[in-house]
Amino acid sequence: MNIRSQLTRYPYIYEIPTLFLALYGANRFITPEAPAFVGIEPSPLWAPILLFSLRYGTLPGAISGIIAAAFYLAGTWLSFERYLFEDLSFYALPSLFIIIAAAIGRAAQGYRTRISHLRRQQTDLEKARTLHNERMRAVQDINKELEKKISGRMTTLVTLYEGAKRLDSSDLSEIYQAILQLAAKTLNAQELAIYIKDPAGWRLHKSLGMRSFFKRPELLGDNEGIIGQAAARGKIVSLRDFVKDAAAAALPMLDCIVAGPLKRGPTGEIVAVLAIHSIPFAQFNSAMVNTLDFLLEWGSRSIERALYIIQLRDQEVLDPEFQVYSYAYYESRLAQEFLRSKTYYLPLGVCLIKLAGLGSADKQRQQRTLMALAGILKNSVRDIDIVARYPKPDIPFAVLLSTASQNQTAQIAKTIDANWNPVADKTIATLKIAVADFSPKTSCYQELLDSAEGSLKTTVS
Repeated sequence: MNIRSQLTRYPYIYEIPTLFLALYGANRFITPEAPAFVGIEPSPLWAPILLFSLRYGTLPGAISGIIAAAFYLAGTWLSFERYLFEDLSFYALPSLFIIIAAAIGRAAQGYRTRISHLRRQQTDLEKARTLHNERMRAVQDINKELEKKISGRMTTLVTLYEGAKRLDSSDLSEIYQAILQLAAKTLNAQELAIYIKDPAGWRLHKSLGMRSFFKRPELLGDNEGIIGQAAARGKIVSLRDFVKDAAAAALPMLDCIVAGPLKRGPTGEIVAVLAIHSIPFAQFNSAMVNTLDFLLEWGSRSIERALYIIQLRDQEVLDPEFQVYSYAYYESRLAQEFLRSKTYYLPLGVCLIKLAGLGSADKQRQQRTLMALAGILKNSVRDIDIVARYPKPDIPFAVLLSTASQNQTAQIAKTIDANWNPVADKTIATLKIAVADFSPKTSCYQELLDSAEGSLKTTVS
C-alpha cells in the first residue's frame, strides 16, 4: 500500500525507466549501427530529458539527464568505440544532458511554483470576492430594511401631521372623520366607527371601511356591549376585558373588538365612543391599546377645543368667518319677531339657503363659494332683514324677513337667485332656496324652520 501511494505521488519513478527502456529497444532494432544513438543529430535522448524536466521539475529532470548520459556513455563503451573516451569533446554531450536537464527542470519547477502561487492567489481572491458579494448582499438587505423603516416612519410622520391638521378643525363632524382615518392608518384597523350619545344609548354616527353585507349595530343601550361598557367605564374596553363579565352572555353578537371613549377634554364628559370592529390579529396587542389610548386623548383634546369654539360662537352676535349674524342671535331675534307677529298679526318670513353638492369640492373652493354667497345674501335683502349662519352643514345660511309679506319673501328669494346666477360655479353646487311664511295657525317659530327645511328637499330654485 505504501509503494502504491509512492508510485501514485511520484509517477516518474516508473515512467523514466520505462521510457529509456523503450528508447533502448528502438535503438537496438531500428539503428543498431549507432549504439546509444551516437552520431545521430539531434539525439533522441533529448526527448525524455525535455519531457521529464518540463513536466516534473528539477529532480526528475536531473535523473533523466543522468540516465541519458549514462546510457550514452555505456552504449558507446559497449560498441567497441572506446577510443572516443580519450577525446574530451566526447564528454560535452553527456554533460549537456545533465546540465540542460537540471536547468530546464529548475526553470519549469519555478514556473510551476509561480503558477501554483498565482492559482492560490486566484483562489483567495475568488473567496474574497465571494465573501465581498455576500457582504454586499447583506448590506443591500440591511439598506432595504432601513429604507423600509425610514419610509414607514416618514409615512407615520406624514399621517400624524395630516391628522393633526384635520384635528385642528372646529367642525365636530370633520374631527370625527379625522379620528377615524388617523386610527385606521396608525392602528392598521380595517373597520371602525364612532358612536355618539343618543337618548336611547349610543348611535352609529360615522364609520370607515364597514362592509355593507355585514350588519353592525346601529344603536346600543347604555352598558350594552363593548361600546356601552367603554362609555360607562370611561376607559378602553377590549374583547378580552368584556368576556370576563357576565354581561357577555346576554349579547347575541359582539359589537366590536375594542372601544374607547372620546371625551370633552382628557377628564371631561364622554361625548362619543371610537369602536374598532376589525383589525389583523397580529396587531391586536398591548402596543395597539397604548396607541389607541394616545389617539383617544388627542381626539378628546380636539373635541374640547371644537366645543369651546362652538360655545363662543353661540355667544357671539356676528360670525367672524363670513361676517353675518350668528345662529344664536338669529334664533333669539326669530323668537322675538314671532312673538310680535303672534301678538299683532304682523307678517313674518324665514328663508333657508342650501348649496347642494358643495361637500364634494375641496375646502378652499367651499370657503370661496360660501364667502361669495354670504356677500350676495347681504346685498339682496332689505336693511331690516337678518342674514345669519345656520347650524346644519348642508344649509349654510338663513335669512329672517321681518314684517315681510308672502309676495315680499318670494321677491327676495328671486332676487337672491338672480344675483347668484351670474357668479355661480354650477360645477360645484346648486343653489336651493326655501321660504316659510307666518300664519295665525303657526304655534312656534320652529314650525317655520321645519317647513322651510322640508321644502328644501323637493324645491329647487
